[in-house]
Formats: sequence, C-alpha cells, structure tokens
Amino acid sequence: MLAVVVCDVEVDDEYQFARRMFGGNPQQLRALAAWLLDEGVEEAVMESTAQYWRPVWEAAGDVLEADLRTA
Repeated sequence: MLAVVVCDVEVDDEYQFARRMFGGNPQQLRALAAWLLDEGVEEAVMESTAQYWRPVWEAAGDVLEADLRTA
C-alpha cells in the first residue's frame, strides 16, 4: 500500500492536506497519477527505499515533475 499526501501551501497561507491510499499494481498506480492530476499537483518529492519506488516513480513521472530523495 502507498500512503500519499498532497499538501497545498498556497491556500490562505495555511497548509491544506489531501490523503489517499493506493495499491501497487498498475491499475492503482494509474489511479494515483490521475488523482495527482485532479489535485493539481505540479511537483512531487518522494523518498526511495530499496527498489520498491521504481513503479511509483514511473507513474508519477508520466504526469508531473518528480524529484527523488534518498533516505
């Protein structure tokens, strides 16, 4: 399962959060990408662990500018 949080910092100088859970299969990763677009996400940052980040990175990178960070 993926826990995804979208944070909008440009709303009345306050943080606004949207949270959803997604599975790791291709259909769920496409749903994640669609949700990110629906939320108006333009940039994403994710933490990488082992090789499990790769499919998520590919799904997100198809729809927005993504930045990868290592722990």
